Amino acid sequence: METETKRNIELMWLVKKIYPDHGTLFAFMKNNKAAIKKLFKEFTLIIKGLGLIDGNLLAIDGTKLKANSAKNKHYNENIIKKKMEHYESKINEYIDEFINSTIDESQNLVLNEKIKTYKDRINQLTIIKDELKKQGKKQICLTDPDSKSMKNNGKFEVCYNMQTIVDSKYKFIVDFEVTNDVNDQGQLSNMSFKAKEIFSDQDKISLVADTGYYNLKEIVNTVDEKTEVLIKRQKDKKVKIENGFDRAKFKFDKSNDTYICPLGYMVPFKWNSKEDGKDYKRYICKDYLNCGKKELCTSSK
Repeated sequence: METETKRNIELMWLVKKIYPDHGTLFAFMKNNKAAIKKLFKEFTLIIKGLGLIDGNLLAIDGTKLKANSAKNKHYNENIIKKKMEHYESKINEYIDEFINSTIDESQNLVLNEKIKTYKDRINQLTIIKDELKKQGKKQICLTDPDSKSMKNNGKFEVCYNMQTIVDSKYKFIVDFEVTNDVNDQGQLSNMSFKAKEIFSDQDKISLVADTGYYNLKEIVNTVDEKTEVLIKRQKDKKVKIENGFDRAKFKFDKSNDTYICPLGYMVPFKWNSKEDGKDYKRYICKDYLNCGKKELCTSSK
């Protein structure tokens, strides 16, 4: 935004050549979060009223935004364990040096100071480890607590995962949310709910997303009589289709409440279950050791 005030001629005209720096912009946004969110919603309603967005086809996607955080301020169980082992080995090394050599008093003080430094670091790591356990978290970033380590452009970085909904008509962003989910699999129903709120008067909306959103539970929570979801299948789903063991190939025997697999084996109803307020029926195969095709049908142990 700071750069655009010095580059974009239309913006220069709009703000009368005022050049606020990034600190001023950040302070303004931080102090007016609620108002800015409200303004964004009002703007969305204005462009909807002008017919610039129609909600017929909406695309959902996530973008990783690198947090303003140093790598050495990010911790998880594995990092804590490795650092503790390193500090303990250094302490043992200094103790051995003290025992096995003749050193004067000044050197002794230096060694004691180094040992104390590493012991303090171990204590700090213990506090962080206890805090992770207390909060039920697997990782923490000290400078930016809401961010997480996630894969970004082929490497792991401390990031945020920004979810965006874009209308296909003129490519306007109609809503967004900054999350710290490491992937997109749990975001489909959340973002679709936002889209449905904006286009509640629509007879039908279609949502398109990439394979990163392919999650059966999320799809079930999203699809209804007014909402169509278009998502590319995951690779293992493709393999099942190629092998002939996709769910669509299983025939349902309504009278016996049983599925019949492509090889002719019975997959009978086992029990009812409930998750997140939705009813599910479970069907369990008993012949997976006899059919000889278990590996092609399922990855379950």
